[in-house]
Amino acid sequence: MPLSSKSRLRLTCESYDWGRRTLGKHEAQQWVRQLRTAVSEQLAVVPKAFPLAPEDHEFSEEIRQMVVARYRILFTIKSREVHVLHVRGAFSGGNLVGAQDSL
Repeated sequence: MPLSSKSRLRLTCESYDWGRRTLGKHEAQQWVRQLRTAVSEQLAVVPKAFPLAPEDHEFSEEIRQMVVARYRILFTIKSREVHVLHVRGAFSGGNLVGAQDSL
């Protein structure tokens, strides 16, 4: 299942902005490319294979999660598209990508 274009843009732009401030331009470009590739490749195959997120019971839509390196990606599936809602970095405990779509 493909990532929605909005999810790809959010994952790229907001993650890059955070990385640029934290890591520097070159490292941020490499970091975002690696994260986006990992997420796209894994979610494209069988997104429903990933477990429900602990927060799932708080929403009317099904919220799933995947872990890539130190990052937890929250996503939902609408029709035949995967929508990335949120990316959390374990090392910082903060948001890397804020969810801007309402659930």
